[in-house]
Amino acid sequence: MERYAVTLQSATVSKVDKTEISEQVAASIRNFSERAKGEGARRGVIDMPEYIQKKAALISAHFLLPAGARVVDMGCETGEITYALAALNPRAEIIGVDRDQKSIEFARKNYRLPNLSYQESDIAIPNMEDDSVDGIINSNILHHVYSMGGYNPGEVTALLEKQMQKLKTGGTMLIRDYMMPPEGEFVLLELPNLPSEGDTTADLSDADLLVNFSQTARPMASGCEGFFIEELMPRRDGTRLFRLPHKWALEFIHRKSYRKDWENELKEEYTFFTYQDYRREFARLGMRMVFSAPYSNPWVVKNCFKGRFQLYDEDYAPLGTPATNYFIVAQKVADKQSLVLEERRPSQKPVGDLQIMIVRDKKTGALHELVKRPGEYCDIVPYRITPDNRLVIYVRSGYPRPIVNAVSRGSHNLDGKKWSGHLIEPITMDTVNMTDDVEENRKMIFGYVDSYASLRAKSDESWYVGDTYFPSPDRIDEAIEPVFIEVENPQKPTWPIKEDKEVNFT
Repeated sequence: MERYAVTLQSATVSKVDKTEISEQVAASIRNFSERAKGEGARRGVIDMPEYIQKKAALISAHFLLPAGARVVDMGCETGEITYALAALNPRAEIIGVDRDQKSIEFARKNYRLPNLSYQESDIAIPNMEDDSVDGIINSNILHHVYSMGGYNPGEVTALLEKQMQKLKTGGTMLIRDYMMPPEGEFVLLELPNLPSEGDTTADLSDADLLVNFSQTARPMASGCEGFFIEELMPRRDGTRLFRLPHKWALEFIHRKSYRKDWENELKEEYTFFTYQDYRREFARLGMRMVFSAPYSNPWVVKNCFKGRFQLYDEDYAPLGTPATNYFIVAQKVADKQSLVLEERRPSQKPVGDLQIMIVRDKKTGALHELVKRPGEYCDIVPYRITPDNRLVIYVRSGYPRPIVNAVSRGSHNLDGKKWSGHLIEPITMDTVNMTDDVEENRKMIFGYVDSYASLRAKSDESWYVGDTYFPSPDRIDEAIEPVFIEVENPQKPTWPIKEDKEVNFT
């Protein structure tokens, strides 16, 4: 692979001992672990059930919060998840909001941390200033707004607009909720043919409950209760087969196990926006829908889905297990910034600087497209270890990559994830002019990082070259050598420098 390698050559042996750097990074990780798990750090911290911890961790994973960030958890109820979020993010201010007075009183009494507070308020947070919030969490709350608003999507849009006004430019909104399949789409739902044990909701078989649900769903919409359904001849012994709108098949699947509170469940409608609806509304509000992904709760799949039903399309092709909910991340952007990058039409011109070749697998004989860009490059990873031994890494945020949203050709994304096309990635530098002179290479790299990102190396010795890696050996004809540079704390005025002069971009 010599022809692919970046020509740093002798620069790979730098003046800084890699072992020393690795020990510093390891110390940072150990320090975090001790603060998170040590007895001293855990005093006054309440152990939460595992499912609460996992839910809070999933939510936290979708945020990149600077030190001192202000995050609001909407509809926090009695505050358990909000508390877990605060424990996971000790350098951020976490605020739980709920309009129920008793829930807020319970949360304030039972869950206390220095960076945690609770407010009795509407989730439109009218008491907060505009442009004052770094993050908003709408976890399983928007479908309540839709249902209580008379199944009116305009109620959701109006709320999102009010919440968006509270976000700072660059602020993030996370939605964890359900997603509606395309309107007008029908599916087949196969259920076990079991007898009901009685006439009450608790005693009905799943198939009989579905028939009942088709007549009583959305009772708050006067004259609009229920939905279309027809029973077909079963294709397998011991089953019943129904044809119904995909939306209502999902509505039934998501609630069929909650029979103890069935009357209230009937009033709820879980799915209200399709992916296209979310993207359209966010674009109208000046927000970039950065990411969306389905999520399947393992416990729900095991105990409520597996072996309980089978979905088919109208051609009897089996459909996969539906997601239990979706995560959607949107970012408020400044005026005139791009919201969505997508492929409009294939170009008849050469594809920029990319070179595409066809290669054959020697073992299987299969043909593959291999992409190569001209020149040679390295990834530059500036980092800093703070006085309290935290590791901070600097990357490019929101970098446009239209190819991410190229129109599928004969395949689709199996995991259902979608992006806006604005990615987080390392700083990349062309290394074609580098030589065997280590000092000249160092000056070139340091100068590039200073001019490109206003980051200055801590010293002439504070850098090293990492191991070569291949971004995608079977698809991209390229090998990358990462260059790690320890930098000083940046003082660029446009960056969110805090009073303690510490910035956290991770």
